[in-house]
Order: sequence, then C-alpha cells, then structure tokens
Amino acid sequence: MLMGCDTQTFNFVVNLVSNYEYDIKQTGDFEESQKVTKAEFDLLLIDLDLPDDAEIKKVSIESIGLAFTPDAQNEATSIISTGVYEDDSNGKFNIFENCEAEIPATSGEVVEVSGCLNQAGVDALTDKFWGFITDTDDEDFTVYFSGTTEPGNAFVSSKISVRIKGNIVLENEVEVPFFMGKQ
Repeated sequence: MLMGCDTQTFNFVVNLVSNYEYDIKQTGDFEESQKVTKAEFDLLLIDLDLPDDAEIKKVSIESIGLAFTPDAQNEATSIISTGVYEDDSNGKFNIFENCEAEIPATSGEVVEVSGCLNQAGVDALTDKFWGFITDTDDEDFTVYFSGTTEPGNAFVSSKISVRIKGNIVLENEVEVPFFMGKQ
C-alpha cells in the first residue's frame, strides 16, 4: 500500500434538472410566467455539490419535457403549448412552440417536447445556464409558458412543470494510486 499516488485529470458529468412549475386552472388559452434569479439558480447548484476547484468545460441541455399533475377537475385531454426564454440582454426566444402534449392519466409523467424544439431558444437558454454556472452572468431571466386546451372548450386543471434536463461537464484533478495507470 506504500505505492503512492499520482494526480490525474478526469472529466465528470453532473446532471442538472431545472423545473418551472405553473398551476393552470382555466378553459382555453392560458399564459403564465416565472422569473428566475441567479440566487435561485445558485441554490439548485448547491445541491449538485460541484467541486470548487473543478473547471467547467461544457453545459448542455439534454431534453425538455412537460410534467403534468392533473387534479379531479381536469377535463382537457391535451394542450398545445409554447415555452419562451427571455432576459433583457439577449431578448426573447421560443424554446419550444406549438407543441401538442397529451395530459397523461398518471401524475408526474413527463411528456418530451423534442419534436417542437427551437434550436435558437435552446442555445440561448444553454448560454444563460453557462453564465449562471460560471458566474459570468447574474441577470434574471423569465420563462413564459402559454397555450390552449384541447378540446378548446375543455377546462384544464393541472400543475404543469416545464422540466429542463441538462449536463455539466467539468474537469477536475484527482489523486489516484499509481497502479491505476494513466486514464
């Protein structure tokens, strides 16, 4: 056991899940918004427990979905929705638009919106996450969620979360035993 240690650099991938929850209770069209501050985002990062000495190499968005928690009053079978990202410096971008999603019978089930994504909006939001994670941006941003029910005269009564899953790739030096060799 007296072989000693060597310091090697490794890449680690940390999963990031960011939820923006809206309580929709109405018939037809709806529009809600949620402001996100740097301080709120930092609380999310604290839970990830990123090493202080790690270098952030990449931030990416892996998927965007809608998580439904309908209650007994819900009559809508689906919604057609749009998600928008906005901040004062970068402007306003659709993240996804005119995305039809069936409201699942099981609460918490996530419906992916991959076929409706707007790459410019996803890229702008990824850049915002990068800025928040690397402390190069501290400007608040807003996530808007709007749409309509299907059928149009149906009452939707559900909590709906816009769930954004991403990855943070970081590089960190770790001491490993000599017998592990170069990785």
